[in-house]
Amino acid sequence: ARVQREQSDLLDHQFLGLTDIQQAAGPGAGFDTLAVFESYPVDKAGDGDTDLAGMRLLGASGSDATHYPFTLLAFAEPDLRLKLNYFASIADEPAARALLDRVARVLDAFAGDASVRVG
Repeated sequence: ARVQREQSDLLDHQFLGLTDIQQAAGPGAGFDTLAVFESYPVDKAGDGDTDLAGMRLLGASGSDATHYPFTLLAFAEPDLRLKLNYFASIADEPAARALLDRVARVLDAFAGDASVRVG
């Protein structure tokens, strides 16, 4: 109950709209890329006990969308998986693929030798 109350007290402080961020940061502080790491567990196989009061969840799906020209998502499933969403009016598929390939090269370099600077 204590944790639930503390989390409820924080709800008003967990979201700040882009307009509010831009006003607080001042001119020239814009950004156009969002990086997300999703680390919550998802039981894709449905092996868990899904009965609830006589009801059973048979399937679930989701979708995502971006409000930024580029959004990089990272998933651990159990290996790292990357997904890049982009606005087609900003970049085409080859440009988005090239950006994703650059991110993968940086991660490969970092994973190959953690003592080497990645630049």
